[in-house]
Amino acid sequence: MVLWSWYLYMLERRPIVMSAISTGTLMATGDLIAQQAIDRKGRDHDLVRTARMAAIGFCFVGPVMRLWYTGLEKIVPASKLSTRTAALTKMAIDQTVFAPFIISSFYVNLGLLHNDSMAQIETRLRSELKDTLIANWKVWPATQLLNFYFVPMQHRVLVVNAVSLGWNSYLGWRAHRKDPSIEEVVAASPAPTK
Repeated sequence: MVLWSWYLYMLERRPIVMSAISTGTLMATGDLIAQQAIDRKGRDHDLVRTARMAAIGFCFVGPVMRLWYTGLEKIVPASKLSTRTAALTKMAIDQTVFAPFIISSFYVNLGLLHNDSMAQIETRLRSELKDTLIANWKVWPATQLLNFYFVPMQHRVLVVNAVSLGWNSYLGWRAHRKDPSIEEVVAASPAPTK
């Protein structure tokens, strides 16, 4: 209970920092689950891969999500619409604007952390974006509709992070699986220079 009280206190005082910490932690945990439960890596767990996922969550996804939800409240003020209409409108905007942006940004950030070339990043986007968005639309519209309808703004990132544990496991697995079209670009690309 003390930890929850501290979290709520810090969420009020430092919302972006707390969103970053919770998102980074849950993205790392999702990757840990992907490596151990899906890939069955055991002792061959790739700690650098998990650290990359944590870094993306901490430095990018968490802060951006917090800013997105704050901005969405200004774009679609609940006070001017019925609660149901506001929730539906926010969910539609979230899934048509933010979902493609955040998923594309995830793959770009991951490629940059891997020191991939722009050609490799572009190939991964072409290869993964459509299927990842389709998977996203199987999970997130209902989640976000409930989130926007029932959850106060300051707790929305936390709700998304809770559902994201499963989503991040999927994303970690999907982003790190071997794809022949990407492997061809990797083989054809010159080695990165330092």
